[in-house]
Amino acid sequence: MAVKLAQDTAAAVTFYPEGLTESRPASATLSFKNSGGTQKEAPTATLATVGSGGSASVSTVTSQSVVVVDNATGFTPGEWVWLETADGFKGPVEVDEVASTTITLAAPPPGTLTTAAVFYGFKLTTTLLAASTADRGTNYRFEWSVTDAAGSVHLLQQMAHVVRMRFPDAVTASEIKRYVVGQWPGESINKTAGWFRGLARRASARVKRLLQANGDYPHLMGEHSVFAEVGLAAAKVELIDEGLVPAGRDPDTYFGEAEDNLSRRLREARAETWVDRDDSGGVTADEIRGLTTVRAMRR
Repeated sequence: MAVKLAQDTAAAVTFYPEGLTESRPASATLSFKNSGGTQKEAPTATLATVGSGGSASVSTVTSQSVVVVDNATGFTPGEWVWLETADGFKGPVEVDEVASTTITLAAPPPGTLTTAAVFYGFKLTTTLLAASTADRGTNYRFEWSVTDAAGSVHLLQQMAHVVRMRFPDAVTASEIKRYVVGQWPGESINKTAGWFRGLARRASARVKRLLQANGDYPHLMGEHSVFAEVGLAAAKVELIDEGLVPAGRDPDTYFGEAEDNLSRRLREARAETWVDRDDSGGVTADEIRGLTTVRAMRR
């Protein structure tokens, strides 16, 4: 999803160079450009570090998703780090939980976790000046030039919009946890905080994609709170992908019903607010559209 930058405001930006598959990032440079390709700023890019001296070694393996490291500095729940294992895996893994020096990953990595495994930093960050976001508009971009540890250069792009206000997440991890506890109490006990964070992130992204697919940028919506029920409906679709279907229900039928419910909730929410489609800061009659129902009959 595109990064939303508030107009006339300095902004901290995070980027994970997912195009790297063979060697970890070592350094990066960056250019921030508007939709016309004009450079607005060339801010400094910083590679995050973990552990001591730029890496963290595994000292104890509890399971293939839980390890103890020699130094847990730089490990943050919900963020990604680079992992290298003795059997040849090199790539990013998501941190689920951190308790002192015990690190829980969101999922077991493709490689085997042993005491020979080493973690490195993977996250790139930068900070834009407020002057670089003075002009509101869509389709700005960050052009990242990432040099990996082997010396190869990777050119990667990240889209951004400079907006009047950001569109908040349509659903939170806490709201999904509440729903799962009510529907599947046993399952909820076994799920980690990262599992709920991931569901909330994907459900919120689904809502934003659906809005934009209809030609409406989410940040131009008049009232954001009307999408709360849409967010929960999107979460129910994501839960089906996780294999959580109410007892006695056919998964395919239930999935179709969940998608229909999401579409209906989205139409109702859009009808309850206005959309400043021309980003003028004002509201015209064309930007207020109610819900229209068309009755179809088969003869």
